[in-house]
Amino acid sequence: MPLGNGLANPSIQAIASDQAIASENVPKEEYGGTLGLLQSVGFLGRILGPIIGGELFYHFGKDIPFLFTSVILFFVFLSNLKLKDKLFYHPPLDRNGRI
Repeated sequence: MPLGNGLANPSIQAIASDQAIASENVPKEEYGGTLGLLQSVGFLGRILGPIIGGELFYHFGKDIPFLFTSVILFFVFLSNLKLKDKLFYHPPLDRNGRI
């Protein structure tokens, strides 16, 4: 898990920073707050995830935490499909198809 976090966190922060800059939805003065919120939510997930997963395992068995996680990820997938054009900035192309 530490290796995965070490590899993923810089990439996630770079993507979030790039999207915040490109979409122009976040003023430059609030970049730090945006990245801080990203870090806070990530840490909250790393704290609550094992607690909730452990409780589900204890009360309902070994399969339920995986089922619970798959249901959550399915809803995240659906919301990303619905919001993908709003979340990602696509610069306009010129007549030759270039940015």
